[in-house]
Amino acid sequence: MAFKAGMHQPVNDYDVDFDAVIAKMSQVQPRASYPLVGWGKKSFIEASIKKKAGNRIVFEVFAETTFNTAPTDPELGYTKDEAQMFKGVTITNNEEQTNSSGHLSSMGEMLEYTDFVNRFISDEATRVTLGLIFDNMAEQMKCSDEMLERVNKAWTSRATNAQELFYVPYH
Repeated sequence: MAFKAGMHQPVNDYDVDFDAVIAKMSQVQPRASYPLVGWGKKSFIEASIKKKAGNRIVFEVFAETTFNTAPTDPELGYTKDEAQMFKGVTITNNEEQTNSSGHLSSMGEMLEYTDFVNRFISDEATRVTLGLIFDNMAEQMKCSDEMLERVNKAWTSRATNAQELFYVPYH
């Protein structure tokens, strides 16, 4: 963690007023989608922020419930105990210039909720607000009977002899 001279708070290396952005996010209903990888459900709120330096940041807070690639007991299928919840934040810095292939270049990071708070949020009121946002999203991501039924249906209808529910190739 880096500190500004004479101050006892983390440096915001994205040059963004996260306190103000989180205050606005608290007024928005989260959207739902599939998780980043695999099967389950994701709840998220995202914001596109114009930085003081001119570049744009895409900031997303999310909670997601996912399942492993295969249930503990393949004959039985998934159980609620196998649902895993993750609360996180993604920050993507989109540059305005294009790279050599003609695409906009972007880079960023994904942080666990507590890592983000410890690194960027020093205001206690903002921490409480962000905690309430995540509590709301986490409540929506609890493994329901309907979610479990959908995941088990996907498990039983996978391709013949497929070992896993999903496959993610790595380069």
